[in-house]
Amino acid sequence: MKKYILFIIIYSLLISSDLLAQAGKDQTLFIKTNYNQDGTVTLSWPKDENFEGFYYIYENRSKFKQDYQYLGNTASSSTDWTDNTYTNGQRKEYLIEKKNTSNKTLSYDFITVGNEVERYGLSGSILILVDDTHFEGLETELGILVNDLKGENWEVAIQPVSRNMTPTEVKDLIKATNETSKFMLTTLYLIGHVPVPYSGHFSTNGEWYPPDGHTEGSGNHTGAWPADLYYADLDGVWTDATVNYEASAQERNNNRPGDGKFDQTRLISDIDLEIGRVDFYDMPAFAEDEITLIKNYLNRAHLWRTGQLETIDRGLVDDNFKGFIIGNTGYKAINSLIGTDSLFYDRDYLTELKEGQYILSFGMGAGSYTSCSGIGKTTDFAENGINTIFTGLAGSYFGDWDSKNNILRAALASGALASFWGGIPNWYLNSMSVGESIGHCARFSMNAIYGSFNGSQRLVHIALMGDPTLRFRPITPSGKLRLTNSVNGILLEWDEVNGDVDGFNLYRVNNNTLESLKVNDEILTGTSYLDLECPTGQFYYQLRTAKKVSTATANYYALGVGSASEPIDFITSVAFNINDGFGIAPNPSSSHFKLKLPEDIVNVNKLVIQDMTGRTLLELNGNFTSESTINTGLPMGTYMLLANTNKGQFVEKIQVVW
Repeated sequence: MKKYILFIIIYSLLISSDLLAQAGKDQTLFIKTNYNQDGTVTLSWPKDENFEGFYYIYENRSKFKQDYQYLGNTASSSTDWTDNTYTNGQRKEYLIEKKNTSNKTLSYDFITVGNEVERYGLSGSILILVDDTHFEGLETELGILVNDLKGENWEVAIQPVSRNMTPTEVKDLIKATNETSKFMLTTLYLIGHVPVPYSGHFSTNGEWYPPDGHTEGSGNHTGAWPADLYYADLDGVWTDATVNYEASAQERNNNRPGDGKFDQTRLISDIDLEIGRVDFYDMPAFAEDEITLIKNYLNRAHLWRTGQLETIDRGLVDDNFKGFIIGNTGYKAINSLIGTDSLFYDRDYLTELKEGQYILSFGMGAGSYTSCSGIGKTTDFAENGINTIFTGLAGSYFGDWDSKNNILRAALASGALASFWGGIPNWYLNSMSVGESIGHCARFSMNAIYGSFNGSQRLVHIALMGDPTLRFRPITPSGKLRLTNSVNGILLEWDEVNGDVDGFNLYRVNNNTLESLKVNDEILTGTSYLDLECPTGQFYYQLRTAKKVSTATANYYALGVGSASEPIDFITSVAFNINDGFGIAPNPSSSHFKLKLPEDIVNVNKLVIQDMTGRTLLELNGNFTSESTINTGLPMGTYMLLANTNKGQFVEKIQVVW
């Protein structure tokens, strides 16, 4: 009875929503960040002259779910708060609540901060499950995807699966992959019509009412809904024994014991994996067939990942549910990632995305499976396309995405790279401000416990349409990495890139364990590096572009898709004959020296001197002999000498001491 009463309240709000304030916008606090010279961070918010109460600040102690601990509060007269425990390089997430004297929350915000945050070399372990109907036809696109992911230092496994498999069989495959991978599985990427799990008893008399509020007698969106997050829960117990419900408007939503649909309506344990799906099954509104839509999507995602797909740092919120809090997912995301100066909420979603570019977009309105009032229909998406990267849409019915011509999947088919039912429940994109992926945000949103519209948090319907590995600030990838194993160490060389980057990071990766170690302390600005500390073993090197990028609330060092060297066995693979006769004298020396050449070197035509970061300081061309005096003019320090000879390249570490 309690659920039914709540539904009536929601329904009455829907009728009069145009007369109410913009709840989604009004309940967003619009936090800004300032990184202070002493290394601390200050959070600030707009002054509210009519407010009496307190601002409460909490820190999230978990990366993958909400686990907030109280830090402090400040009075309504204040407009900022400083975390004196913050230090540069840290990543922290805060919840700030604005509460009146009656302890009622008026607005709130979630902010992830970070100043000069370093990204990890290893991205994670991903399993790509591909509908075997299209596996061979997607060979080229899947090959590019796998190469891109390996270039981002993912451990990659790819597996075709049959549409005829049961979700339980697919889950067994996922668990088996997790057991055999070098690292614990972190991410699932479903491509094509991989079997869709269903779960739940959404009903007036069930475990919970439908997330969109349509109970029996009022739209009847009851029963079981698609539940991809079943695949992403590795340790929860999912049953198919107790729910017996046959009153759904569509047969696919009915749920009976033993029918392959699960009983659970709300999460029974936290989601363990990031997960996203690209599935264009049963989308006849589009002129292109299913495999063509998948190819188009994979090609767009590749262009985005490699910094070739242009967009504009603008955010759009077209909120036709102003009486609800649904829109605050969009306002909070835009505030965190691009800031309020680039926020537009008085423009039409489809018109704007047809004519202009927005990196973030959100649209809310009364819905059907194929439409969202004030936003558009699936046929509109098919005819016009949309110029956006990450989009959240919210409205009745289409959160149940495994339906014909579903508008949530239509957004993905028409240009977006990620779409989700944003606002039912809240989605948290703020961690993308420090370089996390949209899949990370999806997992976090699935696990979130903070209250959402209709109590929809932690329900089984939450899903991401799109590649879960995509990030907010992609940069230009690196070029080919060349390796030479010399007697003094491993020489790595590469070409400059045509793109706006700060330089390069170089990683040494263990062939067997895939453990990755960054070998440079500072970003490399040259085109070569000599690794003098390679231990005995089998390794390969990975070169990745690096660039300090900013979002509205943070900044971090983004890494581009990398290139890998050939594997090397440092014990047995030697590029040149070991010849102790090559060197310089004296060493250590002043800034001038002579070459020591063995008898078989008759020609030295080029000398290059680099600092220990690989930056070229001096380049000399000529015909050098053991009688030649090399005057470098270098100050005191340690350098690398690279000599091109008729016997190949030799490398010598030199020291200038006076």
